[in-house]
Formats: sequence, C-alpha cells, structure tokens
Amino acid sequence: MPAEAALQTLSELGYARTSVRDELITHCGRQYKAKCVTRYDQILLTSVTASALELGHGLVLGATLR
Repeated sequence: MPAEAALQTLSELGYARTSVRDELITHCGRQYKAKCVTRYDQILLTSVTASALELGHGLVLGATLR
C-alpha cells in the first residue's frame, strides 16, 4: 500500500516535487478513511428506521470529530 501511495503522489506531483512526507500523508489519509468508514457498518446493519439511522450516524460522527 505505501508503494501505491508513492506512485499516486508521483503521478500527481512529478518526481521533482514529491517528498517522502507527501507519500506518507497520502498513505495515512487513505488508511484513515478506510478505517473511518467501518465505524458506520454496525449502524447500517442494525437500524430499522430512518430516524435510527440518522441518530446513529450523528452519534458516530460526533465521536469521530471529538
């Protein structure tokens, strides 16, 4: 995965403008997003009404922001 992040960053910025920092930030951002979306899986599986879905998402979003 880090190699994929490096290739993506190189394709966007070019070799001369790419640093290890850029690659690491890209990789970490993708990892965070992949983990973050799983926080909502249980809510999607257990909510039986739109209100429950809305409340559950709001609670998880609030916890994520904190």
